[in-house]
Amino acid sequence: MAALLLALALVAGATGAYLLAGDTLRALRYATPAPAVIVDPGAGSPVATGPITPTRIHIPAIGVRTIVEPAPATEEPNPFTGDVVSTFPVPGGPHTTVWWEEGPMPGSDGLAVVLGHTKAFGSAVFDDLPDLDPGVPVGITGRTAGGAEVIARYVVADVVTGISKSDPDALRAVLESPPPGAALALITCSGEIDGRLSSREDNTVVFATLEGTYTP
Repeated sequence: MAALLLALALVAGATGAYLLAGDTLRALRYATPAPAVIVDPGAGSPVATGPITPTRIHIPAIGVRTIVEPAPATEEPNPFTGDVVSTFPVPGGPHTTVWWEEGPMPGSDGLAVVLGHTKAFGSAVFDDLPDLDPGVPVGITGRTAGGAEVIARYVVADVVTGISKSDPDALRAVLESPPPGAALALITCSGEIDGRLSSREDNTVVFATLEGTYTP
């Protein structure tokens, strides 16, 4: 996993250059109410399954319910350093999320990475991500290799803020030192807005452990 981690995430985050209408329509079309099992594991049936391809994410504590779209890494200029770097994929808009498809899949033994925007102007899906507390549940709905729909239920383990985008090694260092058992990393922009670049100066990472996988 460490060899695959990229140096920077969301270099283009919170620029305001979103396809807002299309993204909002996609988010509304595919979003569903949070399955009860995310809050109450007793409401679902545990299943033994391997990695899943994610399709939706729910975080009831902060009102997140949207789609997850797969995407590979890209080469982008880092506006804070001027260097062209390999970067995690950027979500298609403010109201949807993206899974780094070249990394581990949710439900696997590795650290799956899902990214979402935080607002610079207006609103975005991960605005309240830094406010999550340990123990808060996160649900990733997806499909197994056989096509069955299941829900991977995670529990927040740690929230790391203040990860400077000006330091090309800062985010990688955080992701290479997750808390024990962490199997999911949620990443967004945070910190003060750089008015010149219309981008937030930091990243936040929320680590979560996999509690179990359930049928809807």
